[in-house]
Amino acid sequence: MPSILIAYGRRGYAYQEEGDRDKALADYAVVIRLKPKDAAEYDFRGIAFAEKGEYDKAIADYESTKTRKRNTVLDRPGSLRVFALS
Repeated sequence: MPSILIAYGRRGYAYQEEGDRDKALADYAVVIRLKPKDAAEYDFRGIAFAEKGEYDKAIADYESTKTRKRNTVLDRPGSLRVFALS
């Protein structure tokens, strides 16, 4: 299952970079459903929500990362990003 999670996460990021926030959010939701304790997809989903102007959802995702597992040094909270986008 980890390779499936990686594929969905990477595709979500690619969609987000192309500006297709809705498809990105759908892929991040799959990863979150299958591995809800990891923080990374909540952070990425928060960015996508912020880019769509859905700041309440973005903040909720960023806040939830505080209690979730971080896997890498590069996996850092993105709470300040929502303010940079507003």
